[in-house]
Amino acid sequence: MGRHAPSSRALLIAALVVIILGALIAGVVVFYRIAVVKAGATTQPPAAADSRDYSFRCVDGDSGRPLAGVRFSVRIEDWDEKETRTATSDSRGRFTVADVTAGATVVVTPRPPAGYEGFPLEASLTEAVAAGGDGAAGGGSSAGGTASVVELPLYRSARQWLSWGRTDGRTRVGPEIGLPSGRPLWVFSSKYNLEFPPSLAYGLAFFGSYRGFVYAVRQSDGELVWRHHPGQQRDASKFANQVAVSSWTQGSGEGRRRVARVYYANLNGVVGALDAFTGEHVWRRVSGRGPGTDDRTLVFRSFESSPLVAGETVYVASRYHNVDSEAGLWALDRRTGAVRWFCKLGTNDASKIGSSPSFADGRVFLASYDGTVFCIDAESGQIIWKRWLGGAFYSTPAVEGGRLYIGNKSNGYVYCLDAGDGSMLWDTFLGSSVYGSPAVWNGRVFVGAVSHFTALDAAGGEVIWRYPTKKRVLGSASVLDGVVYFSDLGHTYACDARTGKLVWEWEAGRYSPVTATRHLIVVCGRQRLYAFDPSH
Repeated sequence: MGRHAPSSRALLIAALVVIILGALIAGVVVFYRIAVVKAGATTQPPAAADSRDYSFRCVDGDSGRPLAGVRFSVRIEDWDEKETRTATSDSRGRFTVADVTAGATVVVTPRPPAGYEGFPLEASLTEAVAAGGDGAAGGGSSAGGTASVVELPLYRSARQWLSWGRTDGRTRVGPEIGLPSGRPLWVFSSKYNLEFPPSLAYGLAFFGSYRGFVYAVRQSDGELVWRHHPGQQRDASKFANQVAVSSWTQGSGEGRRRVARVYYANLNGVVGALDAFTGEHVWRRVSGRGPGTDDRTLVFRSFESSPLVAGETVYVASRYHNVDSEAGLWALDRRTGAVRWFCKLGTNDASKIGSSPSFADGRVFLASYDGTVFCIDAESGQIIWKRWLGGAFYSTPAVEGGRLYIGNKSNGYVYCLDAGDGSMLWDTFLGSSVYGSPAVWNGRVFVGAVSHFTALDAAGGEVIWRYPTKKRVLGSASVLDGVVYFSDLGHTYACDARTGKLVWEWEAGRYSPVTATRHLIVVCGRQRLYAFDPSH
């Protein structure tokens, strides 16, 4: 039998199939082209003459001072190839990457000197030129084929204020800088309560508000860089603690780079980590199961305690004890959020923890609302000692020189314990509630009570000086270069730490007023941050 000629219907169907396939292929090509163009590359290799030199300037991120002799790895990603170079900053902190094809992406990774931390800068530098020379990190453009000077900041590790109390022992002592100078450099309004001051790190200020957001604003001008809402379990999320910041180097070879994370824990029972520079989600937990939970999954109820990062571990205390959530200390992996261990600290159904953990000599110290101070092994989560003192503790322990200092919000005492075994060294009655956490500096302990602020001798607990306040003192102090800063409910004071003489004051304040870096003092009011240039 011979073949039948195709029908007109079959021909029409075949034609439609060809048209549809052609459209799909064209769509894929168009999509690929759009994606490549958005990535800052071209669909064809650019002409050899279309290249530029790019200038960089390495600076101390806290002072702006140029840094010479810093080595950099430079990776240039062209449209179809990669090239790796090295560079070293000169006496002005500058170096040039020559003959970079227009449209290429340049990734510059510092190899910081001892005591510094630096992060990779990745940018499509052609876009910086097209924008008139305002590149990824600023600078002015120059004539000819050279683009703007792009600043590469490195940060001194010791000058950052990474967490509540600044040190692992929560001693609340900052850099040696002068008093706030003149009017604020900038003011940032969150429009909601700010119960704790920001952590200051790597050119940014990080903090949480009663609105439930974590914010990052630039230290240079107070502009919002990002904000993140971690979500909620029950009621609207809000923060009543200070976030923590930590960084480390990961990867190897060309992929070796430094990363930074912001750790938060909110009153809604959510704990997590964000990328410090983008605000992108890294990990998030609403429950935990592991050593110490008796094979149960405990649903987090609330976190009022500020996170502490020590080594590879994030320590944070859950606030309540009930059927689903037990008051206690959690140890989480700082990179993944995985549970290392849980230590139950609640002794009854009314137990609550508002105190934040402190760390010293491989031990974690914490106190609870039922009047107990705990010392816990940081690796195993086992309780080494506990001391019941009565009353209720909201204050965070300050640990220094083998001693632990803490105030009691119910009975008005400040206690000094031996950090090794919990034995009592001294106690001093201040006459009214002590909510705030002590600051410890130069053999003195600084703490506020309801109607006054007091300096005590760290050795014996004797009162050295006392400053009366107009309203209640509910927050904690900070010490900068021999000046102690504290707030009542509406005003911020700065007194000479040795004499108690008032040396500066500000019209706003609420709880814990001050954090600082080498180049910036930030005062925290009820809803606003005020940034000051320190006098020199």
